[in-house]
Amino acid sequence: MWRIEDVAMENRAREVVDYGRSFVTFVTPERGNNARIQIESKTTLRRSGADPLEYYFFASCKSEDTYGIGDLFYENNYDFCGMFSADEYAIYRTKSTHHVGYVESGLWADRFDDVNWHIRTSMAHETQLGEDIVAATFTGKILVGCVEWEESDNHWTIEFPIKTMNVNDQIMVWQVDTGPVGFPTVRPDGDGRLIERLRPAYVAYNNNRKADFIVQGPKTVGDIEITHYHDRLRVEGRTHIYIL
Repeated sequence: MWRIEDVAMENRAREVVDYGRSFVTFVTPERGNNARIQIESKTTLRRSGADPLEYYFFASCKSEDTYGIGDLFYENNYDFCGMFSADEYAIYRTKSTHHVGYVESGLWADRFDDVNWHIRTSMAHETQLGEDIVAATFTGKILVGCVEWEESDNHWTIEFPIKTMNVNDQIMVWQVDTGPVGFPTVRPDGDGRLIERLRPAYVAYNNNRKADFIVQGPKTVGDIEITHYHDRLRVEGRTHIYIL
């Protein structure tokens, strides 16, 4: 369990990613393909005396025969998603069973010809009032969530579009349930890259003090090892809801 120092709650304006208009495009070797994929969330690590590190999680697709003339989806299909930073990448290939090579990571310059960013931002205002959150949900406002916490000398922030918002307009309560996001798990050994620590996860919260995450990873079911969202973790810190 991780904690963050108390800070006063107040309504405030903030610039957030406009996820509906934000993309990353990776260019495969010899410029064979330019794959533009929508941004799903952003994970930021801040350390004292260092520039922030930002990791953008990109949307899932399925394994395909790109520009093929026969069946376009491979028979042994898998889910394909991942994330990019300014110089690193990670790809998660989730098949029906867990497998060696589930995670591929490294410097993107060693894997791709180029990576191009199309990140748009918008100003939003924060609220923690149940009445405001319920009203924004009912009127179709765009909602962006954020969870921040401290772990040793690391300050983590995860920002994401709220795709699923539960509200009760009788007692003015709410609960976020959305994802995927890039969640930091155990540290890599030695000089392992930070991106190797991040895993796909979903997040839920219904107050401003804590958030629950369910993280993807290998799990044994009977005599089969699968890749599934099953590792439940809670962080104590600050949660936010922003209304565009």
